[in-house]
Amino acid sequence: MQNPFANSEQSAARPFRLVRYFSIASISAFAIATAILGIVYREQSVRDLVDQGEQQNVMLTQAFANSIWTDFSPLLSMTQQFSDKELQSHTQIIQLQNQAIAQMGDSSALKIKIYDLQGRTVFSTETAQIGKNKSSSEGFKTALAGNTLSQLGHRDTFSALSGSLNDRKVLSSYVPVVRNSKVAGVFELYNDVTPLVERVEATQRFVVLKSILIFGVLYLFLLSLVRYAAKVIDSQNLALQKSAGAHKRQAEALKEAVSDLRTTQSQLIHQEKLAALGHLVAGVAHEINTPLGAIQASAANMNKALEEALAEIPQLSQKLTPEEQCLFFELVEQSQQSERLMTSSEKRPLRKAMIQQLKEWDIENPRRVANLMIDMGIVDNIQTFVPLIQHEQSAWILQLSYNLTRLPVSNRTILKAVERAAKVVFALKNYARQDHSGQPQLVKLTDGIETVLELYHNELKHGVELSRDYQAEPELWCYPDELIQVWTNLIHNGLQAMESKGSIAITVQQIGDRCQVKIADSGQGIPSEVQAKIFDPFFTTKKAGEGSGLGLNISQQIVEKHQGKITLKSQPGHTEFTVHLPLTQLPEESAAISEPTPIGELSHV
Repeated sequence: MQNPFANSEQSAARPFRLVRYFSIASISAFAIATAILGIVYREQSVRDLVDQGEQQNVMLTQAFANSIWTDFSPLLSMTQQFSDKELQSHTQIIQLQNQAIAQMGDSSALKIKIYDLQGRTVFSTETAQIGKNKSSSEGFKTALAGNTLSQLGHRDTFSALSGSLNDRKVLSSYVPVVRNSKVAGVFELYNDVTPLVERVEATQRFVVLKSILIFGVLYLFLLSLVRYAAKVIDSQNLALQKSAGAHKRQAEALKEAVSDLRTTQSQLIHQEKLAALGHLVAGVAHEINTPLGAIQASAANMNKALEEALAEIPQLSQKLTPEEQCLFFELVEQSQQSERLMTSSEKRPLRKAMIQQLKEWDIENPRRVANLMIDMGIVDNIQTFVPLIQHEQSAWILQLSYNLTRLPVSNRTILKAVERAAKVVFALKNYARQDHSGQPQLVKLTDGIETVLELYHNELKHGVELSRDYQAEPELWCYPDELIQVWTNLIHNGLQAMESKGSIAITVQQIGDRCQVKIADSGQGIPSEVQAKIFDPFFTTKKAGEGSGLGLNISQQIVEKHQGKITLKSQPGHTEFTVHLPLTQLPEESAAISEPTPIGELSHV
């Protein structure tokens, strides 16, 4: 006869190193996630920096062009008559050079070039470049077509308005000058963005370090759970080996057969426990990752808004009159009092109506103004703030007020995310907790149900309609850890029966000195010919490999241990399990009275 314990001995010789593999997988995943986060943050920040720099260059170009175009445009059409040296020494070019230095000297602009429609450099703050042909440049071609093109690059040495500069990050923008709906010339403006790039890099390092800290805390928490699970698995394996060895030494064939059966049953229960644990860990990891992402995004928004607001607030008294300042703070206060979050579908008609109203008031860029006002929660009495919207500094005013109102909004988001993560961790702690006292406890029945629902939240929120009808929330004497296993088995079976698409209804009632918990699902139902066998050990209607057939048997034994009973009603499209439990205190000898069968005995390991 083949030795039935050979496989278990080989497994003991080659133990599965759960903690090692978990550590390798987790650290690798966290490292990859941190690297991706840092890269994505830098790329997005650089894109935003380029967009902002381009807008600034366009405004500087337009301002400079408006101041010189009347005098300079005749020369621009005659440049082909001059040689490079004649053009460089032309009186108007020298005057324009002085004007550019005077007008742009206090800005971040480093260099200005002007090209005619043939691509010839007719003006440059670096005189040696006057006359150079840039007609083949991609930036010139883009600007000639009426569009703006900006490029971010690094220059070891750069000739600027103020002299030669070294090791700088430079943003160059080709900007078309449009007159009478036609491109009349092309400006190229170089802007020093080195401080902004360095700030992005510093913030990137901060985000990466903060992510490492958060992932490290999460890793230590999960590692403690995995170590605990590994110890439980090792102790279970040791207990099984001792039990198998004791039965192996027995001479009678009948006792040896019973030992083999016990070993097989315990292995199946152990596999079911591990499968349930793996399913829960995947969902919980997602539920914790979601609020962490919200916290990270909100923290970044708060950091950016605070930096911009602190930089701009000192200018408030310079740009606004006292009356306008009062109106500005009224706008901020009204926005902060608006705590209602609107969906995109709710915002759409409000935005459309506001844009139409702003157009009637001849507000410049009404779409951007409407977007900012709605994002700040200002949807009523907008006419009160028309003086600010029509102000020549309206863009600056609205952006500053938006930054100030973003701070409490982001803070509320962080608080909600922390509350959500704490709720998930608390539920997982309750689920993983083991009561070693062996004594019944007085607990609220619905607390255990809510713990299971919280852990299954990730699966329930996708395609499952959950309804709770807690007509009563009684307290009863019970073994809470074991009842949580009952609710887990029933809810998990319901989700599998529906393929996670349908509805689950949970009803709690109190009838006299007993309570009823009904868990119903809209799955395909259980055929009437197998309903009588549904609580038998090893009986299952699931496909091979999806269940051991012990879940309902274990649940029944737990309920009977509480001096209750579990019943079933099923038809196509509706399956309902009802658990009846007494509210009276369990006698101390209940465990002895309800001594479980071998299956149940192993089900609580």
